[in-house]
Amino acid sequence: VFQFKSRNQREYQKFLQPDNIEHLIAANALIRPGPMASKAHRDFVDIKDGKKLSDFDKGMEEVVKDTYGLYIYQEQIMQAMVVGGMSLSEADAVRTIIKHFNKEDMKKFKDKFIKGIIKIHKYEKKDAEIVWNKLMAFSSYGFNRSHSCAYAIMGYWCQFLKVYYAKEFWMANLEYANEEDRVDYINRILLSYLKEVNLVYPDINRSKIRFTLDGKEIVWSLSRIKGVGEKAALAIIKARKDKNFKLI
Repeated sequence: VFQFKSRNQREYQKFLQPDNIEHLIAANALIRPGPMASKAHRDFVDIKDGKKLSDFDKGMEEVVKDTYGLYIYQEQIMQAMVVGGMSLSEADAVRTIIKHFNKEDMKKFKDKFIKGIIKIHKYEKKDAEIVWNKLMAFSSYGFNRSHSCAYAIMGYWCQFLKVYYAKEFWMANLEYANEEDRVDYINRILLSYLKEVNLVYPDINRSKIRFTLDGKEIVWSLSRIKGVGEKAALAIIKARKDKNFKLI
């Protein structure tokens, strides 16, 4: 399904055993090259399962409460900057700099953050430096929570439909897939969904312009036959009207 169909994501979902939507949102952000290279995706699961303890930086508890002390999203880096005394506009400027991987521009915000977090949260300077360095390390691969959230919800909806409305789910997938994916979907239906879904191949008397449902059967689309366009499909439907073609 959308965003969760890659091999890495399928394997990670088995490892993660998500309990709620926040876990799916995090998974979308974690299964990417940066977090995986730093093992953040494994740390997330180990903390979730109680194999490791969460490490919350002072003052950042609300920022990372849903991610077990880990900075996963760009928005968390922005929130952390506000905790360190920056304005919302400055935090947004940091987000833009992160987006363009501009480490030189990032340095100008460092002093303000260090001074702010020392004053507001009584950090020792060396500890403030550690927090800054941690934020910079995470910011190099931080993904947008807004995107991750939308992806996770859509993926969850797709999975729900796949489980509880398999015929409708596969019909829609066959209708809108490209040719390569359509072959993959056919194989999946034939291997896994024969009890719930029966795929009827092109039938001059039953097929319509689009893929259609007839009971538990998905009837193949005339316009998805190679070499048959929508005009030809319409002509076939018009010619047969209410009577079937006879095979001679």
